[in-house]
Amino acid sequence: MRILLTLLVISSITANAGELIEFEAVDARTKNLSTVLAEVFIPPNSRGKLPVIITQHGSSPSESFENGPGRTDIFSKEMVRQGLNDGYAVVTIDAFYDKGLSPTSKSKFPNATPWAYKLKNILSNDPRFDTDRFFYTGYSYGGDTVIGAISNRLPSQQQWRAIAPAEAGCGVQPSARLLPYPVLFIKTAESHYPPAPCLYLSDKLREAGTKSEVIIIPQANHSFSTFGASGIIQGGIASNGCTDNPVIRTSTGFIHADGTPLTKGNPFDECVTNTRGGGGTPDKLDLAVSYIISFFNKNK
Repeated sequence: MRILLTLLVISSITANAGELIEFEAVDARTKNLSTVLAEVFIPPNSRGKLPVIITQHGSSPSESFENGPGRTDIFSKEMVRQGLNDGYAVVTIDAFYDKGLSPTSKSKFPNATPWAYKLKNILSNDPRFDTDRFFYTGYSYGGDTVIGAISNRLPSQQQWRAIAPAEAGCGVQPSARLLPYPVLFIKTAESHYPPAPCLYLSDKLREAGTKSEVIIIPQANHSFSTFGASGIIQGGIASNGCTDNPVIRTSTGFIHADGTPLTKGNPFDECVTNTRGGGGTPDKLDLAVSYIISFFNKNK
């Protein structure tokens, strides 16, 4: 494994400076070795061991890294801003680095959940960070990677303090189980990924004994906008076709929540539709992130 950690500012690290991490990891979907980039931000004038937020971009990483060739999205940028203000180190992951992916390449998106665990291991060796206070969040595709942490296929000894998927689809989800940390789902009422499957997963998590809650932001669409079009719009690609009967990954394979088998070859084909969200000015983005920061603060 190759790890590159570049300390860009030594004596005074500000919100506009970052440390670039590059590492190699296997994509669980393609089984190919992949280069992953991440950028670390440290709150100014920090003292003692810091809690850490790892945040994963969605399918449209439109924002450049501060120091390096990586990219992230406006959700993770806002997470950096608010997280630093509340005393967290915040780490953004570029899961699409050098892969030529676009928002319509969903069937080719990497399974990036194990990469967050690998990054957590790398950061745990840094004496600045508190190994018992790592948090995991992400938006849309990034929210789905966070939900992947619920799976029992990942190392149980590498736990999070809390996780918070934002605007995840939840149409394909792991079997709910008892987790040693709480979960917060952030959803919007007018998303083309309706809240129903995430509400179902949260209910099942609570039945298993996990602390889980859902916050639904009224009038906002998938882009956290109250100005853009609401609901499902034709012309795009989204994994939102299993809203009323999500696909569950069990120990033996995939099955719908009501017990019926899949009718197509894989969960993606089962749930994909030619639809998209409404876009618009993200006037509720800061609110969504503030809910997550408050949730992490309660568990810090």
